[in-house]
Amino acid sequence: MDMPPQVPTGTTQRRPVHRLLTAVVGLLAVAGLVVAAVVMFPRTNGADANSDLSAPVVVIRPGDQPVSFASAPTAGVLRIAVPRGTAEVRLGGELGYVLPPVMNLHTGDKVIITNNDISPHLVMWAFLMPGQTVERVFDKPGSETYSAGCTVDPTPAGFTTLFVSGSD
Repeated sequence: MDMPPQVPTGTTQRRPVHRLLTAVVGLLAVAGLVVAAVVMFPRTNGADANSDLSAPVVVIRPGDQPVSFASAPTAGVLRIAVPRGTAEVRLGGELGYVLPPVMNLHTGDKVIITNNDISPHLVMWAFLMPGQTVERVFDKPGSETYSAGCTVDPTPAGFTTLFVSGSD
């Protein structure tokens, strides 16, 4: 009975595994850098946070009345901007801003959310880093309900329901 030859350690049969592990570690490092870049330098998903220069950045301070937003879009666009200072106000136990309990949209309407604060915020479906803007076009009728809580103070301050009806 012939025995297969013994392969000494450190020969070429171990190198493919070493190369594979090196490649995987390299890919993970690159993926980590990409994630860090996305978090530090968020894109605006096609909406430029400075595109509407006529809209001033609202600053809220402790003791101010919360900022309220419209419950329906104007010309098919509903804009929501987290005011600068919201994190400080929320940490002090105040609201900062208030979303309406009901928002009425039509298919094709767009909601644009901008975070003008220095802290990340969760506004309805969107987690926004400071300075980030996201937009969403509603293309199907239906409804969605969101907690009006926040990442700074997750205590719900009520709920917001979006109703999307078919085009008129």
